Amino acid sequence: MAGTSKRRLKVGKDARRTRRLPYRLLFSSAGGRKAIKALLYAMGETIVLGHSVNVLARKAAQYDEKIGEKCEKWSVLDGYYIPTRYPNGLPDGIPAKVYNREIATKAVELAEDAVSTVEEIINDLGTF
Repeated sequence: MAGTSKRRLKVGKDARRTRRLPYRLLFSSAGGRKAIKALLYAMGETIVLGHSVNVLARKAAQYDEKIGEKCEKWSVLDGYYIPTRYPNGLPDGIPAKVYNREIATKAVELAEDAVSTVEEIINDLGTF
């Protein structure tokens, strides 16, 4: 799962070259979400469901306070899951016309922070 989060984040970062900002947002959101799911599995959870970074991070915060401190900041990624994925996810607009480079860059930074924080926590466990 941790490898999947890094791959999703890489796709999001690579979309910078194609200038497809909605993809950067979508895959950044997926990267952050999958990293948090990886942490929950590493902590012994057997079933981890959901697509909300906020909900997953709040659950993961019970295992490590670093997650709790960043949960609210990362929750912004939730706003990119549906609108960037479906053409009717935005009222009277399409993702390519709504999101800009600054928003996409911030999404990548948030996802990178989530992935690196989770990676640090998992490495500290010493079980992987």
